[in-house]
Amino acid sequence: MSNYLNDKSNNDYQLIHDISEVLRDYKNKNKRVDRKFVDKVVNILLMNDNIDVNRTEFVPNRFAYYDIMDKTICINFQRAQRNRKYYKQIKSKDGNLFEYYVFLAIILHEFTHAKQYAIIDQGTKYEVGDIYRYSDYFLQEYNPLYNLNHDTIPYERYANIRSHYLTIEISKRLYNIKKLWYFQCMFLSELLYDYDEEGIYPLKKFNDLIESNTSDSFNHLIPNIDIQEDNLYERLNIGLPITEKEFTFLKEIEMNYFTTKENCKDLNFDLFTALTKKRIK
Repeated sequence: MSNYLNDKSNNDYQLIHDISEVLRDYKNKNKRVDRKFVDKVVNILLMNDNIDVNRTEFVPNRFAYYDIMDKTICINFQRAQRNRKYYKQIKSKDGNLFEYYVFLAIILHEFTHAKQYAIIDQGTKYEVGDIYRYSDYFLQEYNPLYNLNHDTIPYERYANIRSHYLTIEISKRLYNIKKLWYFQCMFLSELLYDYDEEGIYPLKKFNDLIESNTSDSFNHLIPNIDIQEDNLYERLNIGLPITEKEFTFLKEIEMNYFTTKENCKDLNFDLFTALTKKRIK
């Protein structure tokens, strides 16, 4: 089941290496992101996965989205660049880092959506295919509500987590881990989003949205996935239940990283060493 849950690249290591080389070239030349940067990254992604993306396009309206009809990754280039100003909060001398990070995360997020639509088109009987179909149904039929609850929608949640994970892994090839502290905190926030100490979890919140606005429900899926998937990181990706001890464990990591920038370590290493173990009971 995990292969379907993660939607991993055919070779994540190769993907991370190849994109980091593009980033290295731009960093060494102190170049800002341009159209060639976007095209190079997308071409690397296409080489790693047999996904039908026709092109990338810069658009003047929404921030970024994947156009399923035209099979196009669309990015509002100017809006993405303006995010650069927030980098002042991170107090880094490398002003391009935030811009690199934003564009990489956007591209990887939208490419993940393209892969999710491929799973829907395949008509897979695995539970994650049903979850993605419910997500797409909610997008098409209840768009305003979808936008209000954007990060609760399962395939938005997974695209957020995977794009941050890959962008951090790519950036680690070029930057000291302390420079990535802010982004690691963002990643941890994505993992914990919609979980709380009362046992609430993201798929339940999504199911509640469906039940309160439609006559449908996918509650029958949740126990089946939970039984099959012991790996904590896998469950966090899709928004499955976690144990009270697992929640406490994650909150302790969050507290450490949000308050100890000077002692910043490789958050992904710490997390994945622990998260890929069996569930914490």
